[in-house]
Amino acid sequence: MLRRALAIAYCNRGFALTEKLELDKALADLEQAIKIDPKYGCSFSNRGRVFALKGNLIDMAVAFVMGAAFVKLSTAFIEDLIMPLVGKISGGIDFTNKFVPLSDAVTATNLADAKKQGAVIAYGDFITIGINFVIIAFVVWRISKLFEKPAAPPLSVRTCQFCKMAVDDAATRCPHCTSQL
Repeated sequence: MLRRALAIAYCNRGFALTEKLELDKALADLEQAIKIDPKYGCSFSNRGRVFALKGNLIDMAVAFVMGAAFVKLSTAFIEDLIMPLVGKISGGIDFTNKFVPLSDAVTATNLADAKKQGAVIAYGDFITIGINFVIIAFVVWRISKLFEKPAAPPLSVRTCQFCKMAVDDAATRCPHCTSQL
């Protein structure tokens, strides 16, 4: 009975901390309540609420939505701007309708009708998707470079003449043996 009361007290304090947005402390209290009494401790849905409020789930959802929007944007960019330029440069070739028929029954000249008549290898779609991948990979690489932190400049160090440990050049005393440098 006392264990159950203690577990409930930890749960209540955890939820109070959730309202104050002290989420790390709240999660610790909820986990403590479960350790004390797993059967009557805080439920999984309550711990899920703390996890969602902590920001992990919300950040992941925002990233997913932005990723879906980026896919639509990049697909439109490639299909409407890049592929016509590639077709113009290559002499008017339309990659979307390039295919190799695998049976003699396929007599159509466009891909949609050819797929209805029989098996085909649609290498034009593969080329389009390959170009799409290269462009998206380049854009993601460039975006990741924007958020990359520059490397810290290397520290200039010297060796302490007494303890032979590395010491910053600007130091006047060795932090290891406290000798005057």
